[in-house]
Amino acid sequence: MVGACWAAGSLAALLPCEGIVSLTYFETTGWRGLMEISRGSPLPAKFDSSPDEVFPLYHVLEFVAGATSVLRLGHGAPHFISALGIRDGHGSTRYLLANLETISKRIRCRAVSNIVEFCILSEANIDPLRKGILPEAKRLTLSEGALDFDFPGMSIAMIRLSRDR
Repeated sequence: MVGACWAAGSLAALLPCEGIVSLTYFETTGWRGLMEISRGSPLPAKFDSSPDEVFPLYHVLEFVAGATSVLRLGHGAPHFISALGIRDGHGSTRYLLANLETISKRIRCRAVSNIVEFCILSEANIDPLRKGILPEAKRLTLSEGALDFDFPGMSIAMIRLSRDR
């Protein structure tokens, strides 16, 4: 999860910058990549992984794929939380948050939509993530335009605003 949180934090810091037209991250496969090779890790004593395992950072890059614009977010996020807002060509708005500390936090996010789809990637659901399975997104109706949640240490929150308003 540390690599996924680092990637999310890096994207949140770099994508809003002017003049960036492309970024290159990671290799496709192997211990420096998004997923393990089909025969497994060649150095299991140094990097233990299963054949074809999907690394959590794959899900971070998949979540931001297809973004056509980056939202300018205010400076309201605490220093231990990275936040990235994006839109795609279909008008969908998504937010990627990363808790960059090992300590769980209680978070409150303001939202312009009353309905959001929300899931957290953490050590608690690492086994399905390694098989390429995201946790089922919870569809939540917000009260007072805010999403309150417990944010485990070194975890990722993926938030999609619903078009139903």
